[in-house]
Amino acid sequence: MSEIASKKRSRLPEEGTDKENANPTAQGSSSKKQRLHKFKGVYRIVEVPLNYTFANLHTLVQYIFGWQGNHSHRARVYTNVEMYKSLGRENWIKSFGQAPPCPEEWYTERMDEDTRASVRYWFERQHEDAAIYEVVAVGKDTKSRGPFMDYDWHYKVQDHELTLGEIWNEDEDLNFSAGSWKNREIGIVYEYEIGCPWRVDITVEGFGTRENASNGIYFRTAKGAPPVEQKYEWDSDHPDGAKKTISDLLFDSANWKRYCKRQIGTRARRDELVVYVRQKGAMTDEQVKAKQAELEKTAKPIRQQRDKDERQRLKEMRARLKEEREARRVEREEREDYFSGKPEFLFCT
Repeated sequence: MSEIASKKRSRLPEEGTDKENANPTAQGSSSKKQRLHKFKGVYRIVEVPLNYTFANLHTLVQYIFGWQGNHSHRARVYTNVEMYKSLGRENWIKSFGQAPPCPEEWYTERMDEDTRASVRYWFERQHEDAAIYEVVAVGKDTKSRGPFMDYDWHYKVQDHELTLGEIWNEDEDLNFSAGSWKNREIGIVYEYEIGCPWRVDITVEGFGTRENASNGIYFRTAKGAPPVEQKYEWDSDHPDGAKKTISDLLFDSANWKRYCKRQIGTRARRDELVVYVRQKGAMTDEQVKAKQAELEKTAKPIRQQRDKDERQRLKEMRARLKEEREARRVEREEREDYFSGKPEFLFCT
């Protein structure tokens, strides 16, 4: 990847804006749950501005999973999404897809309606798991379907042309399906190293509005890390991904912006996901170590703030559950009072 392309894809949208309007005081965001497919217990829940493009999303996925951007990638947007419910695979995408219309060139003038219906049925069965969008990197061809007539997608776009706000919307009638599919039935499958991919399933958890608009992200929670990216770093005793630790530095929104400016990087190692200072220009090893030590000093306050936020979240959850239990108790008592008395009948002639 060239330096220019990398910088273009990392640049965030202007703060307080979306693709259609500007709002200086609040910005729409949604919580995205991102799970590393086939690696149990490895996931991230992150609040992301809706004006992020798929180019921004690619950079974000690289950041939160500690990948280096050395391999090809693509994202596909699917409808008709169904999630696994079995233990250990919950919240993985189980099935998805919606067949595109059968191309006219598949029909001939001699075909009667029954034959056309059979061709259409066969085509839809063959391509029933097709994506609505295939999103590719800047510079990739979006016109051709390739030599083998790839009908695994309806439309192909470049990653700077599509935003998350154009896919999901709090008002489901305004999502990209115009309400034909609920937000929970829409998902993104991100593949890294196409051909033998690591797959990230991305779904929406909820929506909110941010006061004092910022284009930063907010980590709600995260667990585990993927395997090391380079095969030469792999060993047969590689630990389970869910047991890997994550640097507290990953959870600081300021570090996400430093990452986009290429000041810091993230990397999945054998036992942990680390955040490190990039060596740039004429920086010496001693300068890098000094900056890394300075960065590490911020980890403790980040951890303390995370613990505080988690305590507040649990407090609010307990209060909500208490209110729900009380409401059910009152409803039950009212129902019992209603049926507790002996029935009285009035007969009139």
